Amino acid sequence: MKILLSIAFISLLYGCTAAAPVKPKEPIQGYVEFNEGISFSLKDMRTPESKMRDQGSNNPLSCELGILRFEDSITIPDRITYLKSRLEQEANNLNLSGKEIEILKFSASVNTQVFMRSRSKGVSFSSDADAIVAQEVFHSFISKYECWKNEEEIGGYDLSLNTQLQPVGVVDFSARVEGKVYDFKEVFVPHSDEMNLPIIETAIFRATNTFLQKLGVN
Repeated sequence: MKILLSIAFISLLYGCTAAAPVKPKEPIQGYVEFNEGISFSLKDMRTPESKMRDQGSNNPLSCELGILRFEDSITIPDRITYLKSRLEQEANNLNLSGKEIEILKFSASVNTQVFMRSRSKGVSFSSDADAIVAQEVFHSFISKYECWKNEEEIGGYDLSLNTQLQPVGVVDFSARVEGKVYDFKEVFVPHSDEMNLPIIETAIFRATNTFLQKLGVN
């Protein structure tokens, strides 16, 4: 009975940590509003499902635990408008005038798996002898069956990057420019001096920088 109650408690703990961030009041870094049309063609080729919010799972045994994928409108401006702005600012330098850019993938997620699993393992049930045994059994059970999001999939990343066991911002991006595909994953693991940075906005900002850099070297 104590084990069952403990499992229920941990499930409640997981569920309470999966809160979505509040929409910010400030635009993403580097955004400039353009009143005129852009000099290139930007087509959003993503599926409707990929643009919607996905809360993942609160099941501590699921590979989808703590994967929160957010809709475009979570930021100011939405990420496609932001990308247009950044590309237009660099259009001359990158020789983009008249070119067609197709966005194939542009997801923004917060991956809290490592953070949530580490919290569950740090929970103590009681100093009572029976409770300690139940705690050990439960932690062993969770460790045996824990499943991690594949780093090649949306929202997944190389866990070795996150030694401090923090929530991580992940942007999965793919675009086709004049027939050439640019596909990469941007992972934002906040360092000690970056804890106050907005996780989704920073991940999108850095992913956009990476895309611009890739365009610039070709």
